[in-house]
Amino acid sequence: MKRATPRAEVYARSEVEAILTAPRQPPTVLNDVYGCGLRISEPHKLKTSDIDRARMQLRVRDGKAPRDGYCH
Repeated sequence: MKRATPRAEVYARSEVEAILTAPRQPPTVLNDVYGCGLRISEPHKLKTSDIDRARMQLRVRDGKAPRDGYCH
């Protein structure tokens, strides 16, 4: 039996205009992840409790190193 091939998603003209006119700056979270030099597996383990606003630090749990680390 042949399977149905998925059709390409078609966007409305207004949706295409919204995508093209969107701001070009990456979200703040991506800036922080890049600035801290996190590996691919580390950002999805972050929680809001890992942010220390008073010290302006980000706690990295379960990274490549055997211990937890902090990013300034």
